[in-house]
Amino acid sequence: MKSLSKYDKKARFQMDIELNGEILEQKFIFFPTKEILEIPSDYGLEYKEFFFPSQDGVRICAWLIELGAYTPLLLFFHGNAGNIGDRSENLALLSRRGISSFIIDYQGYGKSDGKPSEEACYQDARTSYRFLREELKIPKERIFLFGRSLGGAVAVDLAQEIDFPAVILESTFTSFGDLVARFVPSLARSLKNKFNSLEKISQLRSPLLFIHGDMDEIVPYENGRKLFESAPQPKEFYTIAGAGHNDTYLVGGEEYFDKIKKFIFAHFKI
Repeated sequence: MKSLSKYDKKARFQMDIELNGEILEQKFIFFPTKEILEIPSDYGLEYKEFFFPSQDGVRICAWLIELGAYTPLLLFFHGNAGNIGDRSENLALLSRRGISSFIIDYQGYGKSDGKPSEEACYQDARTSYRFLREELKIPKERIFLFGRSLGGAVAVDLAQEIDFPAVILESTFTSFGDLVARFVPSLARSLKNKFNSLEKISQLRSPLLFIHGDMDEIVPYENGRKLFESAPQPKEFYTIAGAGHNDTYLVGGEEYFDKIKKFIFAHFKI
């Protein structure tokens, strides 16, 4: 049997992308896990678990770490892999700085039902904010927004609709298409999930803190800077020297948490 030439292989690859683009796209974006490996109480934190329907009726799961009615509360949107359990240590370290947290799992992650998609993530974000305000009666002045990586794109989408005391975007990209184009240009041209924060960032009216590691191997540092440069004032950019994509809070250490604490409490008016 005659082996394929490099040109035939390229044509076959292009055909596979066209035929299986949606499947390939899902594998590029979402890496959910269902098993919860850690919970906040493993780090000595009391927490409450909630289940509520997203806008499309799919049940999603959230954890609340409430330190008191007079503390800022971080509405936390995590990245594209794992689930909320993997952020337990991060939540504990934030709590030690007097910051409460409300973190959700997108559809298909952890104990949340359904299947992840761009629109589902946006729906889950809107629903989680509404749950905080209407069901838990949290004043809007207490709710700060935090998004990491893909969660940053989710946060940008929500923040263009709602004004927050302040918004933190960590390791966040301009658009998913810009990231995919580095690896599979053909797939980038036909993406259904855009996560295009660059188109939305100018609509934000909240003070912004951007955080990015200068050794980020997933979202290039320059990509994060490009999103920052397109954002309106007031804004600031915090570079973590030597940090990659998933170790910002570990490499940044005390300085990282001090930066977040100072930024939040500078805009906390209760």
